[in-house]
Amino acid sequence: MKGYNVMVLAEDAVGACFITFGVVAADDAQAATLALGAAQAEGYWSVEAEEVWLPDDVEPGDISDVPEVLGRTEPVYLDEDEIADEDAF
Repeated sequence: MKGYNVMVLAEDAVGACFITFGVVAADDAQAATLALGAAQAEGYWSVEAEEVWLPDDVEPGDISDVPEVLGRTEPVYLDEDEIADEDAF
């Protein structure tokens, strides 16, 4: 097993956003599948894996032998600057 980061493009009631999931998986495809499933379970739709990569700072001894989603970042909305500008008024 390896530790992966998976960037997911998803949509929710606020709009389209990017979310990055930390995942333990056997390969890139499994990591993407786990992250997409986690995003859907949280209520996001139109989920797509944009990028899957191995982070540099993960020690092999810190990785479990079980495929799992470890956590995620907060969503970053594509039009976040526009939302911030609207809130200023």
